[in-house]
Amino acid sequence: MGNDYYIKKNITNNKGKISIIIPFYNCGKVIEDCLFSIKNQTYSNYEVLMIDDGSNDQSKSYAMKFCVDKRFKYIFKENSGVSSTRNYGLDIADGEYVSFIDSDDVVFDNYVDVILKKIELGKDLYVFNVMKNNKKEYSFLHNKSISVDELIQV
Repeated sequence: MGNDYYIKKNITNNKGKISIIIPFYNCGKVIEDCLFSIKNQTYSNYEVLMIDDGSNDQSKSYAMKFCVDKRFKYIFKENSGVSSTRNYGLDIADGEYVSFIDSDDVVFDNYVDVILKKIELGKDLYVFNVMKNNKKEYSFLHNKSISVDELIQV
């Protein structure tokens, strides 16, 4: 799994809502496992922004299956790369917090709950990696909570 980031946004009318941004390009059926893992979260106040970065394969059809759940939104944009696509997601996200998840990642069912507990520490940014062992136990690697002031000093 890659780095995941939770960023606190300055939005007051969606308290506790998480915007999960999934940029993807030609990922095919792989995105289904990712989306199922998000759909099965124990925390339910979230939106999923599935941002298609100009795919020309069947990725859209796999993603669209999840749009029956109003929390899942499919957005198509011309191909511009993953960084631009993530930034686009930030622009349209309306959650109090934001998480980026790659289309080939699968998260555990209490992923958001666990992260919200870390966010309660009062920092502005939380960076972490998660690893699953063969016993299906999860551990956080390289986790660090930092404030904006600490980030600017780095």
